[in-house]
Amino acid sequence: MNYRRGIFAAAVWLGTLAGSREAAAESIDMAAFRSAVLAKHNDYRARHHAPKLEYSSRLESGALSWARRLASTGKFEHSGGEEGENLHFFFSTESISADELAEQAVSHWYNEIKKYNYKRPGFSGTTGHFTQVVWKSSTSLGCGAAKSKDQSYFIVCRYSPAGNVLGKFPENVDRPSGGGRR
Repeated sequence: MNYRRGIFAAAVWLGTLAGSREAAAESIDMAAFRSAVLAKHNDYRARHHAPKLEYSSRLESGALSWARRLASTGKFEHSGGEEGENLHFFFSTESISADELAEQAVSHWYNEIKKYNYKRPGFSGTTGHFTQVVWKSSTSLGCGAAKSKDQSYFIVCRYSPAGNVLGKFPENVDRPSGGGRR
């Protein structure tokens, strides 16, 4: 598979990507994506003793709308809403299945665990996606994915209640089973 990934942690990328930004006619199997993204989140959450997330069609609707907007404008930025929000972007010259889209995004966010310091729990722009994925107090998830005409994929997941609340990291981000890092 030939693709390059782009994740822009807490920073907002305000530039525009080259090429047309209208959403591609090729559709993403949202039922398969929904199932895969929820399963991937809940697998990671189980490692951290966090309860399973319930899927929210309300959160999905907003996330899908935002993903489509990002795909049409080429801007990679957070929506600024009240829910927690993780964004993922990558480009592929090949068709990507809904399962692969979910795997790409959620695994990339979770892999920030390598930089999380359990001895000094708190927010960091380099670990904020990871901590939102495993945040114990978040109970609902909704995600959307869209593809632009230049084959860029934009994935948006929203969480309610939002995670990454200052002062609440010790009780919401547990070490993974087996001890984990630091």
